[in-house]
Amino acid sequence: AYTTLLRIAEIARIRVKDISRTDGGRMLIHIGRTKTLVSTAGVEKALSLGVTKLVERWISVSGVADDPNNYLFCRVRKNGVAAPSATSQLSTRALEGIFEATHRLIYGAKDDSGQRYLAWSGHSARVGAARDMARAGVSIPEIMQLGG
Repeated sequence: AYTTLLRIAEIARIRVKDISRTDGGRMLIHIGRTKTLVSTAGVEKALSLGVTKLVERWISVSGVADDPNNYLFCRVRKNGVAAPSATSQLSTRALEGIFEATHRLIYGAKDDSGQRYLAWSGHSARVGAARDMARAGVSIPEIMQLGG
């Protein structure tokens, strides 16, 4: 989500067949439609080499590569075994749960202090990336274009 500025629903729709490679070895993700995309050609989002390695590892251990129509991200059963599917994508609620669980793992449980932003959501990565780009001097129109 951070490196692509994709929305959580767009991430849920990525299939194995949507992945290709650059000459430098980075993954390219073809996104056929977004909330704001008006082009019928879709858009390509490049992953960093570090994220490419993480996604390669996921593909290797999950078994999603067995069918190019499988969704890239799938359920993981309680026994830790992935359940690849070409017919059932992860819900946005399930992906939100992954963000929340990761935040808890890193920062601990939320408290009741009433402060905002005590957890991560599926939108947190997009917001963080946009803020980092603004700090690096990327213009607001360019950030908006990249974020779709």
